[in-house]
Amino acid sequence: MVLAIAFMKHSKRLVAASADRKISFFEVTNGQKFSTQTISKIENLDAIPLCLEYHQWTTNSYVTVNDSDEKKEEKNQNKLKLETLLVGDDLGMVVKYDFTETDWHYCYYDMNSSASKRNYSKGGKKDEDSYCHNAQIEKEYSLKIEEAFKTVVAEKKKRAEEMKIKDHKHSKGELDADEEREKVAEKKVKVKPVEMGKVVKGVYEKRRWIHKGWITKIKYYSDLNYVVSSSLDGFIHIHDIETISYKAKTFNLH
Repeated sequence: MVLAIAFMKHSKRLVAASADRKISFFEVTNGQKFSTQTISKIENLDAIPLCLEYHQWTTNSYVTVNDSDEKKEEKNQNKLKLETLLVGDDLGMVVKYDFTETDWHYCYYDMNSSASKRNYSKGGKKDEDSYCHNAQIEKEYSLKIEEAFKTVVAEKKKRAEEMKIKDHKHSKGELDADEEREKVAEKKVKVKPVEMGKVVKGVYEKRRWIHKGWITKIKYYSDLNYVVSSSLDGFIHIHDIETISYKAKTFNLH
């Protein structure tokens, strides 16, 4: 079920928010033709997206890049925002996506999902919509498995040495109660490799809890440089678009 739509003027993409906690992006060519396949998807959201608001920046506004966002050499560099998408959900949270590239991309992958396993459609043609970044995903997944395997091998060698020492002490009756419990627990240790991830290029997100009910509407007014939101909690809030922090007054109408 589609709950909200918007159009991104700068990157020429149609946005659709749906009840399955997903935001899909469709490419628009020549200002008229819409692609039927998604070119980007934001999935596994914390809540259901109920409303969307888009803003194209005509004045200079920047995103401060943190260590966790980009490579180390790009730390604290400022990136020019081209457009912003605001999403209000049923938990009362707003998520702000700032886009710094025209050819931006955002997608999740799950190696065990049915979509990932269905990587080729009929006729042997690659199904891009259900299996984005096929080569990159498989390479990253293989590296994760290899790394996990090395970690398990190293951990087993370490534990084997520890077990030899404890077995020796056990045979002599030198283990205390705590060491006995540790010995049993060590046999149950399991390592599960990470099989999910995402590919993000030119997108930076920020989230804030602003209402105690469903957000029914969120709107940016450039004349005021404020974001106004309404909710089923009966409040209308005014926010700064950069930080989504409260500004001016809060109105309780019901």
